[in-house]
Amino acid sequence: FIHLGVRSAARDALLILAATAQEQYSRWLATINLMELEAMDGCEPRFEEYRRQLDGLALPPVLQAEYYYSLGEAHRIFDHVDQARQALTRAVDVASAHGLNEHAFRAERALAELEAAARRSERERRRQTAAATAAPEALSDVITALGEMRATVGAGGGTGAR
Repeated sequence: FIHLGVRSAARDALLILAATAQEQYSRWLATINLMELEAMDGCEPRFEEYRRQLDGLALPPVLQAEYYYSLGEAHRIFDHVDQARQALTRAVDVASAHGLNEHAFRAERALAELEAAARRSERERRRQTAAATAAPEALSDVITALGEMRATVGAGGGTGAR
């Protein structure tokens, strides 16, 4: 249902599974999927509720890798870049340590995408800062005159306004 975009039905099915599954593994996996679903819906409080349920549990390696991957993706969605980086790095470490190659590749790709987006974002911030500090051409004469006046006031060691 998640892949079909029918999130309400997915949520219902996962809630039932998390509450009634005989196997703890299935309940944990359902909770990880609920955490992921809430992030996809942009609901950080409910995401946090499911994250807290899983935090600190001794999950099997494959679920650990899945948990950290989902955690990293959620933090990316919520624009918590440092937390996303930490979680995705942890996903790579867990998956690599246990030979979970598919999980490791997926987490490495997500981490690379996160880093690329962070670099683009930083370049955009620098560009906006440079654009914001560049004076309009129409003011160039005034700016030049102010600079010359400051130089003459400052040259005498005065305490003029700056």
